Amino acid sequence: MDKFKQYDIAFGGLSLGKHQFDFDIDNKFFDQFENAVVNNGNLHATIELDKQSQLLTFDFVINGSIKVECDRCCDEFDLPIAIQEQMLVKYGEKAHEEDLDVFVIPSTETHLNIAQQLYEYIAVAKPMH
Repeated sequence: MDKFKQYDIAFGGLSLGKHQFDFDIDNKFFDQFENAVVNNGNLHATIELDKQSQLLTFDFVINGSIKVECDRCCDEFDLPIAIQEQMLVKYGEKAHEEDLDVFVIPSTETHLNIAQQLYEYIAVAKPMH
């Protein structure tokens, strides 16, 4: 996932407590995903990390707009998007997804890439035709 390195959150050296990270999401971001449901957008994500000794809580706030096609006239327009989601990360022996928004990572990990989560939250916010 080198192409998404800028979406790494290095939590290893952070003190316990809350920390904030900001990311801009544009067309270059969406171009990195094959068969993307969303191809065009301009959004800003603010992630608040609450680091605890055995748990990381990520609160995502994503605002902006994505380009969608009108169902009636087929013209493209900017659809405003406002997303609030939470992801929990626990420490364990090996990395796996425990639940939809609960992940387990090895206790030796020092960073987490959130690009896939950002994309999935945005893609799910896109209305179906």
